[in-house]
Amino acid sequence: MNYAQCVRAVCNSKNYPITKLEHACGFTQGTIHRWNRTIPQIDKFEKVADILGCSIDELCGREPPEDPHDDALITGFMEELRAKSDFSDDEKMIIEKFRTLSDADKYSVLMTIMRLESKKED
Repeated sequence: MNYAQCVRAVCNSKNYPITKLEHACGFTQGTIHRWNRTIPQIDKFEKVADILGCSIDELCGREPPEDPHDDALITGFMEELRAKSDFSDDEKMIIEKFRTLSDADKYSVLMTIMRLESKKED
């Protein structure tokens, strides 16, 4: 599914016309339709998600697993954390903030870390 189709699907589920969305975002008419052929700038896609009241992941049709505690990625990450004992102050702060997140948000954070690690390897 391309970006325009993703936006159209969420708009349809919320009974929100595309033209009204484009106006609310301050886009010219047809901007979202052009996303059939192009990749939108992230700030525009974020604006659409904000106005539709969803995350970018939800706008793309991506959802975290039903029970992230059973996900191998999170389990492996938590095992690595438990095995390490010499955290810097920054790492301790990140861990404390991570603990306050919902399971879905923890999954999002870990996916972001994985993407950043893969960029570093390239």
